[in-house]
Amino acid sequence: MEPMQDIRPASGRQEAAPAQRSVLPRAPARLLPDWYAWAGPYAWSAGLEPETCPCRIVRKERALYLRGCLAHRNPQIESLMAAAEWYVFSEWVDRLAARHLVCHAAALERNGAALLLMGKTGAGKSTLAFHLVRRGYRYLGDEFAVIRRDTLDAYAFPKALCLKKPAAELAAPPNSCFEILPYPPDFAVRYKGAVCCLPRESIVPPAGMRFPVRWVIQLDREAGAQALVSTPKWQAAMSIYESSYREGEESFRVVAMLARQAAFWTLGRTEPDRMAERIASLTRE
Repeated sequence: MEPMQDIRPASGRQEAAPAQRSVLPRAPARLLPDWYAWAGPYAWSAGLEPETCPCRIVRKERALYLRGCLAHRNPQIESLMAAAEWYVFSEWVDRLAARHLVCHAAALERNGAALLLMGKTGAGKSTLAFHLVRRGYRYLGDEFAVIRRDTLDAYAFPKALCLKKPAAELAAPPNSCFEILPYPPDFAVRYKGAVCCLPRESIVPPAGMRFPVRWVIQLDREAGAQALVSTPKWQAAMSIYESSYREGEESFRVVAMLARQAAFWTLGRTEPDRMAERIASLTRE
């Protein structure tokens, strides 16, 4: 495994390139190191020290090793890549939670501001994020929203989307904004039947960019809501705090500030396209 270069992000806002360029090489032997060379600077820019990749794929063995220990065997190299991506981002989140507010949410960017999609597992955050990307939103990340404590800005931290049918079928090539990889059959139960959707370079802001959180939308798994409903600030603060990865006085202070800064809404579950349209209308205002 080649050592990771210490690549520091350039400052200033850049627009994403229009071409749907993949972050994965065509050569399977370069799959993991080349992806890590792209993803690593997003973690370094959020404050982590550059390091070599903790995962290693041994093609001859069709095996994935995590810090020297066998993690998975699978004949599909792409499947091992999907597992490696999950392990790498999970380790990064554990360390970033010590210095930032990390919430269980999908994050996107629109017109220079961040949108957080929150909700319990199964509420449809990933599917809705996918539909919003199709509408032109830039992708900041799924599952983990990393928010700087002093400025309340959300970092670009592009962990892959995890999609199940039918959204996974919509994400398939050739016109996808994501690179589709299968998870290993023996992976975590909640990923059974799901696919790993690595974002293409063109839909993710450059490493080091962060955006003020302007909208937070809580997804309600109960169907029936016909419109976005404004939520009281105290309820917003409690929802954000309950979704955060670290509890304590400091986290609650940051959550309270975020609840005062951002507009907080609740949205009931319906067809993803209708939900995406309602959110698009809100963020155009």
